[in-house]
Amino acid sequence: MKRCMFADFTFKIPFEERIRLIKENGFDGVMLGFSDGLKYTQCDIVRNFGLEIENVHSQFDRMNALWTICPESEYILQRTLECVRVCGENGIKTMICHPTDGLVPPEVSRFGIENFAKIIQCGEENSVDIAFENIQLPQFLDVLFDRFESHDNVKFCYDTGHENCFSKHTDCLTKFGSKLACLHILHLSGLIRH
Repeated sequence: MKRCMFADFTFKIPFEERIRLIKENGFDGVMLGFSDGLKYTQCDIVRNFGLEIENVHSQFDRMNALWTICPESEYILQRTLECVRVCGENGIKTMICHPTDGLVPPEVSRFGIENFAKIIQCGEENSVDIAFENIQLPQFLDVLFDRFESHDNVKFCYDTGHENCFSKHTDCLTKFGSKLACLHILHLSGLIRH
């Protein structure tokens, strides 16, 4: 099994130094965030250190705007589509996506289903799997997998810490394990991402 580390484990250390530390500590690859400042340069930096890019985590703040028509809806959609395209351009197979944001659930809506259909289609067009992660409201995974399970590029990202904190009795791994593409494991010394 490859050992990968989330590159954004701290922002107190410059990005290139973080990548060097990850390499020197025996990791095989990284999971990248999609920050505005590094989204177009970070892939080259990582590869210059000889590390693999396991996946990219799309930005996840304000994801509820994809379910409810509001002034930010189009921006959040375009931001997520941009992440898919950057993954495709860089040969990154998987993008992790949060279905919602926070503890107050939006309404499941046709608008939301249409937005996620656009994200999945963009993934298909760019040869990128969209791995939906279990977060605070795992019931939205039911909605997305029920609607889009037939799409080969719809995958599951299982986070042990999220399930332990927010949904101990949900057992997302059993429910969606056949679609498992990414595993986030909470480790005593921090997060190790596989």
